[in-house]
Amino acid sequence: MSTEEEVGNAVITSLATWGVKHGQNEDQKAFRGKALTSALLAFNRGDETFNGTINSDEEDGASREENISDEELPEGLVKAFKYILCQELKSRKNRYSIAIDLLNHSTYYLPDIQCNPPYYYNWHRNRYEKNKKFEPFKSSELNPFHRFENRQVPRSLFFYNMFSDEMFLLGMGFEAAVSSHAMYTNQRCLHCSTEGSLEWNGGSNITSAWRDLVCTRCNSSYEIKSKATNDHIARAFKFNNTNGGSYDLFQKLKSRQSASGAKQYFVLVSRECTWSSVGSAYWQVHVAEIECILPSISYGAFIHRNEGNVRFKSNVRVNLATRKKWFQVPAKKVKWETLARSVYEEHFSEEDWSSAEENLNAILSKQIDECEKDPAPLLPIDSESRVGASNDVLDCDTKLQNELEAKKTLNAIRKRERKRERKREKKEKFDCIAQLRKELDDFSEGVDDWEDLC
Repeated sequence: MSTEEEVGNAVITSLATWGVKHGQNEDQKAFRGKALTSALLAFNRGDETFNGTINSDEEDGASREENISDEELPEGLVKAFKYILCQELKSRKNRYSIAIDLLNHSTYYLPDIQCNPPYYYNWHRNRYEKNKKFEPFKSSELNPFHRFENRQVPRSLFFYNMFSDEMFLLGMGFEAAVSSHAMYTNQRCLHCSTEGSLEWNGGSNITSAWRDLVCTRCNSSYEIKSKATNDHIARAFKFNNTNGGSYDLFQKLKSRQSASGAKQYFVLVSRECTWSSVGSAYWQVHVAEIECILPSISYGAFIHRNEGNVRFKSNVRVNLATRKKWFQVPAKKVKWETLARSVYEEHFSEEDWSSAEENLNAILSKQIDECEKDPAPLLPIDSESRVGASNDVLDCDTKLQNELEAKKTLNAIRKRERKRERKREKKEKFDCIAQLRKELDDFSEGVDDWEDLC
């Protein structure tokens, strides 16, 4: 169990990684106070809706039916994966939007800085420092209150953005792999030991949070996450601090399940194949009981800072005494993006997928405002609107494409220059070490000669 003090410290630490500290401007002070209040409300009153409000994403999720389909998750990885994507497509929201990191428009942009905090705590120097990847950026550019934006997009582009995201597909793919295998090999619930009682309950609706798998007998829940390798999983357990989902929804789930005595488990599966002694490949599944979780700030908290209480992601801590290897899922070679594209095209159209990348780049680019104030013509929903696209829009797309190519070229040049600089610095270090060794050898010989003379 976490304490109020731990919750407060977790919020302060997480805010500091975004550069939001005590004693800065009034906006940051106000947000810091609001974040602490929201976290403690979630901690103490997880079974209530805070101040009668709910975050917009949760509201969109709550508009779904509690049980999206009476059908079971189908057997087999491919069928299960496509089924889960189809459930995602059943989402109906009042509006669809995509979060934008404005650093994307910089020539210094790298994919692994997208939507990530720029600072980290240096334990040796006992202070927060800027990550090296963010060093080219000014502090004003890293201000989280101005760094992120939400751009409204048509439903087809929203799901294209989702279905073309490699990490999203891997997450859904391994959720499908673990869930389908657990169900159709009749795995036992770790709490009540009932065989064959696990059912898939995943997806994006609000009732599925932290409940990818649920035991139908004791109501214990299992949250599934994938990691790149077995070593990553070992490190996650070593430091006992793994990124999780919504903090608010976990607290609400915990308050509901505590009365019934149900347990909450954290499942980690390695995306790296392990080979058995007989030469078959499998994905190893690990599990541990969740001990507590602490709130953390993600970029979404800054985008939606004016919408009710502050929304939190989480850091998961498990009871290490309960950690164990659970079962093994036979590994298969799967082309996730190909399967996702086929599901998308069945729901929308092949033409929608083909034109989506170009249209998405246009609407996500700040330069679109220079071409036209109304981006609607860039968002074709049917064939008629595509035919009616104006020449001005096409000219704008060409300009954007040229700018993107120029940025890629400039980034490649800068990367080569940084590589040469690192090699030069490395050579200078080796030369310096060699010179010091030579001087030390000369000194040692001089000492020996002096001793001989004496």
